[in-house]
Amino acid sequence: MVPGFGHAELVAPNSPGPPLGQHTVSKFVLKQFANGDGTVAAYERATGRWRRHSFGARIFETTFDGHDPHRSEALWQGVETRAGLVLEHLNDRTVLEDATAVHTVRELMAVHWARSRGLMTAREIVTDRVVEESKLNLLQTKPHLLADAYLAEVGLVPTTQDQLEWISNIVHDRVAAAGKEQWHSDRNPENLDQAITMFARSELQVGYPPAGAQLVIGDSPVLLTRQGQPGVGPHQGIAIGDADHIAMPITPSILVSLGTQPAIVDLTPDVVAWYNQRQWDGYQDWIVCCPGDAEETRMRAEQELEQLRRAGRFP
Repeated sequence: MVPGFGHAELVAPNSPGPPLGQHTVSKFVLKQFANGDGTVAAYERATGRWRRHSFGARIFETTFDGHDPHRSEALWQGVETRAGLVLEHLNDRTVLEDATAVHTVRELMAVHWARSRGLMTAREIVTDRVVEESKLNLLQTKPHLLADAYLAEVGLVPTTQDQLEWISNIVHDRVAAAGKEQWHSDRNPENLDQAITMFARSELQVGYPPAGAQLVIGDSPVLLTRQGQPGVGPHQGIAIGDADHIAMPITPSILVSLGTQPAIVDLTPDVVAWYNQRQWDGYQDWIVCCPGDAEETRMRAEQELEQLRRAGRFP
């Protein structure tokens, strides 16, 4: 058994039926990046393609919680419902005048950190490390258990180290595949509570781009950065407790961040470009902007470059 994952028979989803459409970025947030007909421009890493989609398209859904999705959705939805009501305060620059609205915005940032694609990637990295360490430990300390497993699997007594390594991989992969969904699911409430608690210690700051400059948003929208270090989130080595700057775009014209003093800030085009680059640095599967924005031109250029790379015609 892989430490921390439990038994396979304990991890069947609690709620039967088809998987829920789970969003790393709330639909009402994605909608803010859409034009009048509900379309956003998106670049997809897997295909290397730029396309326009409805903000409600399946491309923006993922299986964040495959064990107990209804529990996780209930966690997120309570915050999302309240957050949708504070958009007006954000748009008219009055959000800092309402303590409840400030708290809700911080909670929305916490939700988007706790279920970001970057955190999913970080979880996978941790899972893989734990499994690999367990494989090595079992080979070194309990080879007789692997010999028993090999005999049960193929009906033969193993005679080589390769055979023991083979059955170790089989056993660990089976248990990890079954158990990690429960482990990930059980972490969701803990991660959200941790983020809400930590974010509550900081003041809300809101930045507004100038006319002609717009923000983009990716599937790891909450940027965690630390001066002097690369990376923008847990999947790139920046843990929530180590970040000295935390920020997230809410709409193409609103950026929220956490700091020592509450503030309303007019952003320059260069600052907007800096935040947009950080979204590009951290996204895992997709990144979105308003159709017709300059960032859509970048998406088309990224597509052309990727096509050249895949054809072996560009480094």
